[in-house]
Amino acid sequence: MTTTSGTTLWDISDPAAPRDLTRLPATATRRAFSPDGRRLVTTRSNEVQVWDVRDPAKPTEIARWPAHRGAVTTLRFSDDGTRLLTAGDSSDKDLALFDMTVLPKVEVRARFAGHTGGVADASFTSPNEALVSVGEDGRVIRWDLKSWGRPVAVANGVSGGPAIESAAFTADGRILATGGRGHDVTLWDMAEPRQPKKLAVIPGDRFVWGVAFSRDGRTLAIGYARAGVSLYDVEGPAHPKPAAESEETRRCRLPQIVADPRAMACAAAGGGFTREEWKKFVPDLPFEETCTP
Repeated sequence: MTTTSGTTLWDISDPAAPRDLTRLPATATRRAFSPDGRRLVTTRSNEVQVWDVRDPAKPTEIARWPAHRGAVTTLRFSDDGTRLLTAGDSSDKDLALFDMTVLPKVEVRARFAGHTGGVADASFTSPNEALVSVGEDGRVIRWDLKSWGRPVAVANGVSGGPAIESAAFTADGRILATGGRGHDVTLWDMAEPRQPKKLAVIPGDRFVWGVAFSRDGRTLAIGYARAGVSLYDVEGPAHPKPAAESEETRRCRLPQIVADPRAMACAAAGGGFTREEWKKFVPDLPFEETCTP
């Protein structure tokens, strides 16, 4: 957890009674643990710091370096922990892959760019054969990582809309979720990387700060700026269904219901009636598409 006074490491082996272990000396704007939990990477402005946290009560700094000219906006480890992905704001508009096997030596394995604005987030597929980056320009770019040293853009989707701030893959890499300043979250079928297919749009009325899938890919968490978290059942990704939401989210939901009750009803139901369902439940009325994409 990060506050204005530093980054705190907690022992949560007992979730009901978390225990404060130690506090890192610097405030971090981004942070990520390595897959094995032995290292913690933090950022402050354009600088990356790597900490050895095998003894979490006594973390030690392993390395520190400037990753970009401007602020670091993203930190992601590869599944095996051997690579660290970072992204830069509008000062750089690029991404970088660092080799984590040679620390404290710092080696850049690749630096690549494709966005016309700052890169807001990026996400690896599993097992790290590709990654997707999203940014202020509204683009969703998929990069082929078959050659770690030369990532290649294989799909460049332009939304033409507001900035995209967050992206996340399911563990199998088939479904991608994106969200941002446009308030909505979009689910994409990535089975054909060069032709992503839009599966569903989860409507919202607030800035989407982050998206994340559960390990089994059945649940999607959406974090909103200053307005809590919502969980969606996405086992059928073309028809996401609300599963739970925080109290902050419920308090912010009423204006959205008043503004567009049909959209909210469609989101809650996961779609409108099929022709067969319409005939069964409202046979006296002519069929009408109530929930159009």
